[in-house]
Amino acid sequence: MTSSALRFAGPGAAALLLAALWPLSAYVAGPAVLPGLLLAGAAVVTIALRLEVGVVVVLLLAPFTNIAADAGRPVRFIESGLAVAVLVGALLVARRDADARPRGALPWMVVAFLATGAVSSLWAEEPAESLPRFLGIVAASALFYAVLVVCRERPQLRLIVAGAVGSLLLAGLQGTIQKITGNTSFAGVVIDGQVVGRVAGSFSHPNQYAGFLICLIPLAVAVLLTRTSGGGVRALAGAALAFSLAGLAFSLTRGAVIGLVLGSLVWIALVRPRLALPLVLVVLLGGAFLVPGALRERLSDSTGGDLGLRADLWTAAVDIYSTSPVVGVGLANFSHAYSSLPSQLATGTQRRLLHQSQLLVPPHANNLFLTILAEEGLLGALAFLGLLGAALWNCRRAARRDDPFSRVVGLGLGAGLCAMLVQSLLDFALLGEPSLPIYALLGVVTILAAEPE
Repeated sequence: MTSSALRFAGPGAAALLLAALWPLSAYVAGPAVLPGLLLAGAAVVTIALRLEVGVVVVLLLAPFTNIAADAGRPVRFIESGLAVAVLVGALLVARRDADARPRGALPWMVVAFLATGAVSSLWAEEPAESLPRFLGIVAASALFYAVLVVCRERPQLRLIVAGAVGSLLLAGLQGTIQKITGNTSFAGVVIDGQVVGRVAGSFSHPNQYAGFLICLIPLAVAVLLTRTSGGGVRALAGAALAFSLAGLAFSLTRGAVIGLVLGSLVWIALVRPRLALPLVLVVLLGGAFLVPGALRERLSDSTGGDLGLRADLWTAAVDIYSTSPVVGVGLANFSHAYSSLPSQLATGTQRRLLHQSQLLVPPHANNLFLTILAEEGLLGALAFLGLLGAALWNCRRAARRDDPFSRVVGLGLGAGLCAMLVQSLLDFALLGEPSLPIYALLGVVTILAAEPE
């Protein structure tokens, strides 16, 4: 047998074996089992050879975190396991060049916020309730450090940014498809005497869905408007922007729309003042001609909506904080602590229940900062403020650089963080699905901010 024949003997035998195994596996387990195993095996090999691909896979899975199955929410555990596995693999093959690693306050703040979450969970009134939220913080933190350890070259950093934009595209598609098919969420609103459905994708609530979109929409805008981003990534950003804006409009979330506009304007005014006025003009024109009628009606609602309920929840959060001011009542224990409050609080406000199709105990204080204060106490609040301050500082440094890629990431991520912080005055979204792309991008911006001028 010639050498050329021997060269093709192995692949040919493998192909024949697979051709024989597929009918057998289809008969025993199902037609999709063998292709699924081959795809999973290929993914494992690819991630092992290029760990940054593992980070991108986690980002692409982020919009599907809350998809429910008979076994619970499997995507959430796949994300957490993959993020930790990528970090462990990165540490095993990491170069021992400590001087080349990014410095600064943000890596320490990530550890501090993770540590306060662990402490509050251990001292929680119901520790089991804290586990899913804590696993989410662990996965996000692992993703942050995986980016720091793995990504040393620009192509790797660009791949992470493209993964975040791809995550936005998938989330936008979820809401758009929901609206087209009429499969809207349970949380409708009454506009002109009619109930209008709101989209939520696979997220738990339209507000959570909108919070995910607004933290990444500014990044897609920055990528799209930068010529050096590359044609493929710009096309991806354009598609992501179109579908995510549609999803945001269909979610009918006022706080997210206001947060996106106000937060982005504030950030641009701080780091690139010359761009602020053109951006204001674009926002005004877009609001006048592109905003759907239902969203315009909801934004112009002057009745105050559920502001009274939110005010009661804010007061209740302060009362909960007072019961355990140092470490809080525990991650995701707001509902349990709220149920233990008296029906009439000392401040005169009511301990009210939420009502959709049934009476529900509120899962959070409809305010990110007050929820963290109640659940993690003063230590958690200080750690979060430190994390936020260090993150915005790195974004500012990157946004002021001459390098176009650094400006894109700094401007886009900083505006997204500001947008989410404005929305977080009325809601609670950061410690859910958005934390995965945000932490990964914070790893990117930390590397960029540490580069020499």
